[in-house]
Amino acid sequence: MKVIVNKKETRVKVNDPKKSVVVVANPSVSVVTVAKQGPPGIMGETGNTGPQGVQGPKGDTGNQGPQGMQGPKGDTGDQGPQGVQGPKGDTGDQGPQGVQGQKGDTGDQGPQGVQGPKGDTGDQGPQGVQGPSGISMIATTVSDQSFTSITPENVTGLSVSLAADVTYRIQVFILFQSATTTTGIKTALTYPLSTVASFVSNLPLGSDGSSAMSDGWHTSSDDTVTGTSVPAGLTTFIAKIEGIIRPAGVAGILQIKAATEVANSAITIKAFSQLLVSVLS
Repeated sequence: MKVIVNKKETRVKVNDPKKSVVVVANPSVSVVTVAKQGPPGIMGETGNTGPQGVQGPKGDTGNQGPQGMQGPKGDTGDQGPQGVQGPKGDTGDQGPQGVQGQKGDTGDQGPQGVQGPKGDTGDQGPQGVQGPSGISMIATTVSDQSFTSITPENVTGLSVSLAADVTYRIQVFILFQSATTTTGIKTALTYPLSTVASFVSNLPLGSDGSSAMSDGWHTSSDDTVTGTSVPAGLTTFIAKIEGIIRPAGVAGILQIKAATEVANSAITIKAFSQLLVSVLS
């Protein structure tokens, strides 16, 4: 409550809109008496609403409020139509080398390429070690020849000339037939005087097994090896002669011979029997 004092009257304002009183003070008296507010009167009737006042000027725009909470994600819309392709952009920088992947399966072999031009001839390599001598002479029978004598006779076509002081390896393959199983073949060969001469004959005797072959040695020129039978009559078998010979200082002829084991029981030497000669040294 605020008190204002002048010579005629003193007004007291109370800062409560419901409490406003006026006090008259006697100027000759130094005491001021304040009256108490009476009870409120009966509320009067509400007056008519006054006319709409003129709209005031627009106020300043207030500060933007804080970001509201994000709402829930909406449904995905339908895909729009394909847009027009834009221009090609600049090539980007090459990325780093990736980790090497696992080796893939080997692909099919491609077609043969066009042959390139022939290259220059290389330098000749060093001389290799000399290999063993190959077959230097071949003698072959050209027709069948029948033998009915028990004395060995020359087989036409199976002979070669040997040089002096040369070492030879001899291989003979005699194709033959016997008239009967009880008639075997005789083999022999003649040759010049030699420093070394040793031969063996392998002759068929019976059916397959440990006793199917007979082996015999030719220890001198015209020495004979005899087979006493064959596995079957009128069937082609093979008799083999192998050996080493070195004529001693003179050349000469090596001749293959054959005979029947039983007189007048024919042994036939077949065409394509062969005598093979290899030079050793």
